[in-house]
Amino acid sequence: MDDPHRPTRENDEGDAVPPEPVGPDNKTRPMHTGASTRLHAATTGVDENDLTGMADADDWKDDIPVSLGKYTVEGPIGRGGMGVVWKAHDPDLSRTVAIKVLAPHLAQSLTARRRFQREARAAAAISHPHVLTIHHVEEQNKAPFLVMEYIAGGSLKEFVAERGKLDPVLAIQLCCQIAQGLAAAHAQGVIHRDVKPSNVMLHEGGVRVRIADFGLARAAFDNSDLTSHDHAVGTPAYMAPEQLRGARVDARADLFSLGCVMHYMLIGHSPFQGRTQAETIHKILGQPHRSLLDVDPTIPPALAEIVDRLLQKNPDERYQSAFEVAALLERYLTMLNQAPTDEIAEILASPTLSRQRQKRGWLLGVGTTAGGMALIAFSLWMIFLPTGDPFESSPGTANMGMTAPEDDSPAVVPGAPPRVTRVITVAETRDADFHELEEAIAHAKPGDTVRVVDGSTYAVNLNLRNRRDLILETTSAAELVATDPSEHLIQIHGGRGIRIRGFRMTTTCENCHAIALMETSDVQLEDLEIDQQAAHSVAAIHVADCNASRHDPPLVIRSCRVRSGSSGQCLWIHADPQPVWNLVVENNRFFATSQATVAVLWGYFGEATIRGNIFASGGVGLNMNLLPVDGADPDGSSRRLIGNRFFRCRSWIGLMSTEPALTPFILADNLILESENVEATLSQQAEVAEYCSVDGNVWEHTRPSETQNRQLQKWVRFEPEVAVQSRNPSHTDFLRLPDDSPFRSTATSNDRDD
Repeated sequence: MDDPHRPTRENDEGDAVPPEPVGPDNKTRPMHTGASTRLHAATTGVDENDLTGMADADDWKDDIPVSLGKYTVEGPIGRGGMGVVWKAHDPDLSRTVAIKVLAPHLAQSLTARRRFQREARAAAAISHPHVLTIHHVEEQNKAPFLVMEYIAGGSLKEFVAERGKLDPVLAIQLCCQIAQGLAAAHAQGVIHRDVKPSNVMLHEGGVRVRIADFGLARAAFDNSDLTSHDHAVGTPAYMAPEQLRGARVDARADLFSLGCVMHYMLIGHSPFQGRTQAETIHKILGQPHRSLLDVDPTIPPALAEIVDRLLQKNPDERYQSAFEVAALLERYLTMLNQAPTDEIAEILASPTLSRQRQKRGWLLGVGTTAGGMALIAFSLWMIFLPTGDPFESSPGTANMGMTAPEDDSPAVVPGAPPRVTRVITVAETRDADFHELEEAIAHAKPGDTVRVVDGSTYAVNLNLRNRRDLILETTSAAELVATDPSEHLIQIHGGRGIRIRGFRMTTTCENCHAIALMETSDVQLEDLEIDQQAAHSVAAIHVADCNASRHDPPLVIRSCRVRSGSSGQCLWIHADPQPVWNLVVENNRFFATSQATVAVLWGYFGEATIRGNIFASGGVGLNMNLLPVDGADPDGSSRRLIGNRFFRCRSWIGLMSTEPALTPFILADNLILESENVEATLSQQAEVAEYCSVDGNVWEHTRPSETQNRQLQKWVRFEPEVAVQSRNPSHTDFLRLPDDSPFRSTATSNDRDD
């Protein structure tokens, strides 16, 4: 029996490691965590020193499965949290995946299986370029497993171990990406609870982040007994004090962990490294952390202040959101990017982030002592930084007060209390801050929410030019109609970080869009209902030259219901000449007329996910002209058309390629109902079968022609009939598959349990 009084030891990450198991002869027996296992563990965020719910190595070391479902197992990756992780091959899409299986001794427990399923739902709900992707949730022999993205690179833990502490500019870039990924998770109600270097994956030369292993994450909106607040969950050296006390935690616990990870990048270990687990916990709970500047005086003072604030033991004294941290670090990076090379050292040496307006341009007064011009130049060469105004600006009066002009706003000082963001209410029929929507938006500053709290109809034309970090939402399904029918209802040109949620919109001008996005980034359109008048000939939602940087957060169009005019489209996304990166269009219902195309993707798409949508009643369901993009995955894995439904379209998909060779994409798990053709030449049909990844597509077709069978049988599986719960678009179960449907593997998120 193990001696419970034996002290634990600590690894080079600052994690407490349990003592090696003791055999019958009272000698320690080594755990099966060789170098190769540790290397592959890093690729999926599995940490061999994870203390929570560990499966013993013997649970899997001697019993490697040949396959899991359709996936061929190639070998063990690691174990941690609640499961075992295998490296596997997906034969249909010809790609390597990582598969996490619930550990055998836990799979017997109903509670553990429920928890595992909840983890899967929580992780799969997060769609962000800096969060590891969950492909599928499956089950074999009553043991559930997750099929995940496989990252061939290593972890931040390995990266620092090999290189030593990181250059401050590179550390800022990586931490900004981590904060962006956490912000996306927190927006879905998910707290990671175990942010640490081994759960931060790096690929593409060590400058792109994926946060991995949400195996310890819990959905904050779910209050079941599985998330009992009196159990500490995480890795001690990176856990917030409230976690160690077993108190209830919120997203700010992840920010404390992020501060520990930033410290690790810059110094090489956690700020609370101890010889034993007990000593580590004592330091976190009872001792103030040592300032970065006391440990290494060459650290940029402004960066040290950011870390100091993240590491406050009282959550109320930390930054209050990951979004706030990401925005601050992004501003820091942008200042460095805009500065002349000979001023970078001065910027890094300054104790604050500030600026002044000068005739010659920006005089950037931020910075630090530093680490030498050659190192700084190398860091800036490594990173691609956003352009655009990095500072909060006060809204002006042009365009009904909604255009943000240049300004001389106060300095932004890391470590100072955050500017208090506000919820500004609007209502015509009840008490509110404003009765006019335009006036409310004119008074809003970056980070504010303008919320319409009644169900009135507002006659507006909103020109949100160069606005940043603004949420425009309604809690009562308020309607927007255009005052000037010759103008777009909502136009967003420039700026970034706009969120529009919940509105009903009606457009009357036949040549105007309901929403037009131009040269902007990080925009989210959610839960909108858009109805175009019958004469419309343009797209309801038009996107042009947006998200041009591969480092931009996703441009998201989610859970909208759009009905186009007689010859217009529901959605047109134009990416020429600038590519669109990080596009997500998911869980929308698009309805057109028999003469119109439902949706169009035209141009250069670096990363695009079209998932879980309904394309209905159009001449063509989805027309695509995909052009090759430098830096995008050549196999098409970053362009995905998965889990959609096409209904009553003359041609469910159209290929308009102007290139001599087809640009590859993934076409998987789509369901085609009451649609007759594809709009593609025979050579294009053959190219899709040869160059694209196609799997699990089902086409309900009573009498496919011999040509269709011959050319398309590699695309789809023809079925004479597919049962759905309703084919009435007004029903909530529209095109939903029955629970016993044999086609449920070909399913959108609408078919999966909530």
